[in-house]
Amino acid sequence: MFSCNYLPLHHNAVEAHQCVRPQGTHCLSWWADIWVSLYAMIGMIDIVAKKDGSHPADEQKVRPCGGCMGTYLASETQMALIQYMQAALLRALALRGMPATIANAQADPRLAALALPGELLDPLLPEALSSGITSPSELGIDQLTPRALGELYETLAQAGRRSAGRFYTPPSVVTELTVRVLGAAAIASADDPLALTICDSAMGCGFFLLAALELLPPAERPKRAQHLYGFEQDAVAAMVARAIIGLALLDAGAAIPDLRARLITGDALQIDRWRAAFPTVIAAGGFDIVLGNPPYIDSQRMMRETPALRKEIARAWPTARGNWDVFVPFVELALHLLRPAGRCALIVPNRLLGADYARTLRSLLAEHAIEALLDYSAAAVFAANIYPLAIIVRRLELPDVRPDQQIDVRVFATCADQPIRVVHNAQVAANILPRLGADWWPIFSPTIGLVERCLRYTIPLAELADIREAATVAEAYAIAPLIIDLGDGDFPDGHTKLVNTGTLDRYTIRWGQRPLRYLGQRYLRPAIEIAQLRAIHARLVPDGHQRIILAGLGQHLEGYADVEGKVLPAKTTVILTVTRTDLWALLGLLNSQVAAWLYRQLHGGLALRGGYLRVGARQVARFPVPRTLPTKLGELAYMRAAMPEGAAEIAEIEAQIDDLVAELYGIAGGAVHERSVHEPPLRGKGF
Repeated sequence: MFSCNYLPLHHNAVEAHQCVRPQGTHCLSWWADIWVSLYAMIGMIDIVAKKDGSHPADEQKVRPCGGCMGTYLASETQMALIQYMQAALLRALALRGMPATIANAQADPRLAALALPGELLDPLLPEALSSGITSPSELGIDQLTPRALGELYETLAQAGRRSAGRFYTPPSVVTELTVRVLGAAAIASADDPLALTICDSAMGCGFFLLAALELLPPAERPKRAQHLYGFEQDAVAAMVARAIIGLALLDAGAAIPDLRARLITGDALQIDRWRAAFPTVIAAGGFDIVLGNPPYIDSQRMMRETPALRKEIARAWPTARGNWDVFVPFVELALHLLRPAGRCALIVPNRLLGADYARTLRSLLAEHAIEALLDYSAAAVFAANIYPLAIIVRRLELPDVRPDQQIDVRVFATCADQPIRVVHNAQVAANILPRLGADWWPIFSPTIGLVERCLRYTIPLAELADIREAATVAEAYAIAPLIIDLGDGDFPDGHTKLVNTGTLDRYTIRWGQRPLRYLGQRYLRPAIEIAQLRAIHARLVPDGHQRIILAGLGQHLEGYADVEGKVLPAKTTVILTVTRTDLWALLGLLNSQVAAWLYRQLHGGLALRGGYLRVGARQVARFPVPRTLPTKLGELAYMRAAMPEGAAEIAEIEAQIDDLVAELYGIAGGAVHERSVHEPPLRGKGF
């Protein structure tokens, strides 16, 4: 359920696996997994604490946890809860037929917490337990489910989960994805539904695999269990996964097989290990189903902490390009592991939709049949600041997306204490993805039909203008000492005005009217000497060419026509040197309400809190514009720019511009009404 750890993490508890020699009728390795994973949870407290270099300040005590477990530091309350869970589980195992040699371990003084009063334990029960238990006193033999064991481990790991790239997936999301690929309707055409090979390449505690079992009646679970496979780098989590799958089989009255042969500890991104571990499945063409929640670790963290591993992964996986996150090669791995017509269901960050580093991955996914895109970014399914997206894909032997293929698009949300619910649901033609270009975010827009019409007969704006960011970060810092405030004095020769996003509005600049804020300083009439500017970099000097300056942040696009090319735009603005179309016509289009709506639909994932759009050179270069801009549009924009602020005619001129732009995009005749133009997309976070 949460993914393997691609950062350094030690689990001394794993060594205890070699020290356990239980007896019984079930597989000996399974008893070892149960026993060691329980004790490992105590050791985890120390491991998690070491991640931030600190320990709990209260009730610290060094306690032994077994000869081969070493010594760990934990608070008394943490110890009490874990010990109670251990004892309750051992009681449950004893009733289920656990060998007496293990059941007698209840006498171990380390499990002597049964006598602790309920009022001490009740507040300590992990909130993540979803099995209906409300206090430790209810942890009886009938209520201790396989899921509870895994959720205990998840709860203890929570403090270190984000730094390790691991994020807990709620049961409702696990069930949703599992039913979509393994429910009765999804597998109705399978020759033998119970023999489908099911894999989780970052299985964590095995909750996706457990869900695959729990879809079936108990009598059918043993057969499906023979076809469950998984990798997990966290050795303790892998043991927990084997333990809970074994418990599920035990409750179904089945013997427990040696799960170590299929639920394996190891690095999933080394494809040779898959061939060595599961040669029969790989030789047969791959897995029928791949499920899971891969790890999310960004490029900066990997380059800082595991640079050699990052280079190794990049050599092995073509999608690992640019500033890739580790979830990217995991999605490619899923497609690689599938047999033709096999299906995968993965939950990943919604950065998949628009991040530059995920562009190659999006191209790869578009070659197969994307069956569903489920946006959970507004559903708060993760406690961390992660905005998840679920994607379900059927692998095609050859790229062949049918014209009639539909994608089930859904947006989920939560409100206050209400359960997750669907707030938007649509069937979208799959062949729209190539027309969306590099960003898939608009597919969740309620007005996707209008977006598609706007894209039908357009070209990228880069074909009409040369587009660049105004300055690099280094250049922005370099010019800071050169800025002077002219105050009430005359404008000196050999200087240029400095403007930025804060002093740009549609059709005008507020130089001398609105203070410019720059690296903590404020200037009302900021200017820079051109000779000093040229010494930093010649390209920064205004060159006299007519251009449009776009603000880098705003509720809508805000452009100003620097006709004489004499204004210096600061960092966070975008410069369009216009040589291949009419400058005024392009300015009118960009400042229109239709362009603001279309930009928000295409790049809503870049929006900041409050709906403010981030406008960058990359997005502007790809912005779709009509091939030909009429002279009338330029005339209207010129008239609008010449009007004084507050002029009564402004509203009428802007309405004419909006109508003309809508007609150019093929959405005239009231198709774009007030609400559809101004409403933001359902979600604007995560990129």
